[in-house]
Amino acid sequence: MKYNELIEKARLKVQSLQPKSYKDKLSEAGSEGAFTAQSGDPESIGDRVNDFFDRAFRRKSGSGAELEPSHTGHKDIAAAAELHLDAEKPISDDGDAILADMNEYFDGRLSEQKERSLFSPRSSKPVSAKKLYSKKPSSATVRLDPDDPEFEELHGHRYFKTEAEIREKADARENFHKGVRIFWLVWSIIRIPIILAASVFIVYTLVSKVGNKIYQKYVMPVDANDATPIVVTIEPGSGASEIAKVLYEACGEDEQGLITNKAVFKVYVDFIGKSSRLQAGTYVLSKNMSIPDIVDTICRGMPPREVRKLQVTEGMTIEAMAEKFVADGIFSSPDRFLELCKTGEAFVQDHPFIKDIPDDETGERKYKLEGFLFPATYEVYVDATEETIIDKMLSRFDQIWGPIYTARAKAIGLSMYEVVTLASTVEKEARMKRDFGRVSAVFNNRMERNMMLESDATIEYVLKTGSLHLTEEQLATPSGYNTHINYGLPIGPVSNPGDGAISAVLYPDEEYLQDAFLYFCLKDPNTGELVFARTLEEHLANVAMYSPLW
Repeated sequence: MKYNELIEKARLKVQSLQPKSYKDKLSEAGSEGAFTAQSGDPESIGDRVNDFFDRAFRRKSGSGAELEPSHTGHKDIAAAAELHLDAEKPISDDGDAILADMNEYFDGRLSEQKERSLFSPRSSKPVSAKKLYSKKPSSATVRLDPDDPEFEELHGHRYFKTEAEIREKADARENFHKGVRIFWLVWSIIRIPIILAASVFIVYTLVSKVGNKIYQKYVMPVDANDATPIVVTIEPGSGASEIAKVLYEACGEDEQGLITNKAVFKVYVDFIGKSSRLQAGTYVLSKNMSIPDIVDTICRGMPPREVRKLQVTEGMTIEAMAEKFVADGIFSSPDRFLELCKTGEAFVQDHPFIKDIPDDETGERKYKLEGFLFPATYEVYVDATEETIIDKMLSRFDQIWGPIYTARAKAIGLSMYEVVTLASTVEKEARMKRDFGRVSAVFNNRMERNMMLESDATIEYVLKTGSLHLTEEQLATPSGYNTHINYGLPIGPVSNPGDGAISAVLYPDEEYLQDAFLYFCLKDPNTGELVFARTLEEHLANVAMYSPLW
């Protein structure tokens, strides 16, 4: 216990004498005049108490140090009662006995039993507020007497509590512990059901997520956008494992088949009980079919879907394609096809190169996808949609262009759009493959010398006359596609070029580049062969020679 706390307890002991106050005890002794001070000088009890406590402070701090007592309220204990103490008389008063004990304590002669008695707290009974110190130790709570005159003044101090307040605090403590006991009782009852429910929920969530991932990866279509018909043959007597192998290898060794996992296919048909209902036969399937679709088709044994070939020739425009598709019975109207080709927005996600096609500020270009619907022969279902056909043609262009063409275009300083635009013009001007590289060389030479291309094919894209024999008035038509009045390339492709024309632009004929050929004209209308010239004089001579054949 700290030294200062011992001092506080000693003071409180003197102040809380019962049943009579210390002051009254001293007053009775004083009336007899029986006591005198050892020094022979009168001394008040208050001064003696002061002296004892001052000595205690000096003992604590060291020799001769003067310390201010922490409290001065002990002077009120004796009030003004002056008593003379007789040194020969024994100490009989309780207060003097305590003071004697305190003397022994300060001198180090007090026994442990007396020390415990001297400093044991006596706060269990209500006491007068006047006999309480203004600052109580925090370890003790003193009960106030409601009849004390100073009750209102001291009530609310953290050291002084009434019986009702102490009882209320005890009740609150009991209620709290009772609530805790009830909580644990209820928890012990509902704990197991809650744990079981939580476990079921967690397992269900995990199984759902894992199952959904498996379903999306292995059961859904391999490629939802690929409707290319694939013919598969299932031999008689084939089981689920053999059929799964046929479907998995339907597109060849290096290509993704119609299903992504053979084991999943077998588990699926076994799970739904259709393994014995799979029928042999020849089927036309596609990668945009899910496993349930494929299983249903094979179980029904239905005849294959009707497939037709769709042929798009090099140099066709988008409008010419639309007319052909309607004529072939693919579409009932060209409107939807043409509308999708105007912006190409519906295909940007699957074909990011569309974002590299620059916008036309003039507004003259009708179709953003012009030049990028690759001409080829496609197999499609008779009920194929416009989106499916456009997507297949864009996918083919993406395959043809590839990283090699991308690197070559960068090496010669042309963008993909510029290559396709020039290739579309070459495709329209040359009919024989050997002339593609030569025409490309002529256009490159003219652009190097800041000459206009003067291609009749570019203005014909606007005029739509159906002939390359144009009048002077027609050749003067104001348009961004007219290379007779504008330098450089037209504002966009004038056809959809094939691989030959695109390759010719990327790799023009080296001999015609070095010999600086700048002109060409039609030599044979039947074969489409061209004749080339280095100078204008040579070109005019060629025109004079071959124009009667046109």
